[in-house]
Amino acid sequence: MKHYKNHTLKEYVDCLSRREPVPGGGSAAAYTGALGVGLLLMVARYSKGKGANKSIEQRIGSTIKKA
Repeated sequence: MKHYKNHTLKEYVDCLSRREPVPGGGSAAAYTGALGVGLLLMVARYSKGKGANKSIEQRIGSTIKKA
């Protein structure tokens, strides 16, 4: 089995688009989820400290910890 940690994203997507079982839908779904969490964290970190009320700041901090 091929390991993809040392490959570029383009190489991974190229392999994903071939008619081969690996990489499969599971690894693509995991990568998509990781991108989603990364975007969530980016938005939360940009939002934190913008003068929102204390309750919202706590929720943002909690979201960052959970993500």
